[in-house]
Amino acid sequence: MKIKITLGHQIHTATLEDNPSTQALLKQLPLSPPAENYGGIEKIAYLPQKLPDSPNHNGNFAPNAGDVTYYAPWGNLALFYGSTNPANGLVYLGRFDGEFKPLVTANQITIERIE
Repeated sequence: MKIKITLGHQIHTATLEDNPSTQALLKQLPLSPPAENYGGIEKIAYLPQKLPDSPNHNGNFAPNAGDVTYYAPWGNLALFYGSTNPANGLVYLGRFDGEFKPLVTANQITIERIE
């Protein structure tokens, strides 16, 4: 499953896993939430609705630069431009297909389905 992620005027794509979390995310698209820097390694953006609980919401996931994730406790997307230690409640959704460096300066993110 592919999504289009627009960062400023640059268009990128990401490939998502096929799981209940990504299916719920796709139902909320398109989205254009404000993006906030968090921890110097990720951009976070809050969803209109939290994604439903699933077994993988309780696991520990260690994100890498380019990962698209969901942080279940806060109900936000977390798009990583750096790597960090495992975080409880962080759910892997997918990965940027190519360049993700524009995340560093993005203040607005637009996420759309690719049909």
